[in-house]
Amino acid sequence: MINFKGNSMEDEIGHGTLVAELILRLAPEATLCVAKVAVAKTMPEEDTQLISRAIYWALQQDVDIISLPLGLDLLDPELDHAIKKATEVGKILIAAAGNGGLNMLRAYPASNRNVLCIHASDGKGKEGGISPNAWDNDDNFMTLGVDISLNWRDTPIVKSGTSFATAVAAAIAADVLAIISPVVSKDHRKCLRSSDGMRLMFRLLSAKADNGYSYLAPWNLWGKCKSDELIRELILDTLKR
Repeated sequence: MINFKGNSMEDEIGHGTLVAELILRLAPEATLCVAKVAVAKTMPEEDTQLISRAIYWALQQDVDIISLPLGLDLLDPELDHAIKKATEVGKILIAAAGNGGLNMLRAYPASNRNVLCIHASDGKGKEGGISPNAWDNDDNFMTLGVDISLNWRDTPIVKSGTSFATAVAAAIAADVLAIISPVVSKDHRKCLRSSDGMRLMFRLLSAKADNGYSYLAPWNLWGKCKSDELIRELILDTLKR
């Protein structure tokens, strides 16, 4: 854990704590490396460099997945460079699409093609009404991000947002790595441990919606109707593409 903003590691607004809670709820064996980059719901433009610093720190920790449950209005060249570096060394980057619905464009860095952009759905896979429009020629992944029950300072709360969907997607990615890595070759593991490789896996796990989004539904792959051998063949075939 490292602090890039403020005088302490205390989470003043709860956002980071809640997304961390959600990740560990869904991927309990994951090890989290947490970087604090904000003390408010909005980030001053001069603080965007803290996100880049956090990414470089994450690379030093040799993490597998970099989850960015945040969104900016403007592109940032320094952050683009950090994303490029993370991509080059085979890290999986996941970021929030944004909560402005059709009133806003896809947020950055989720708009970067090296990042898996995550939209928010309800528990049935229906777009939750807060995500930006689906892009043409893109996967437009979505997962649960609406009406999520959490706990903040011993008080039950309900939260919605693509940040929380990003946490769910990061947990799914962590579970995929944990389940699949031991049963595939070194080359397949290298592919899997990248944004492009996880994009392929997310496609395999997704159900396509009519509105252009792809709903992450991993239970469709690991369902009772498929044998372990068939699942392995589907995974290997996916990673060969």
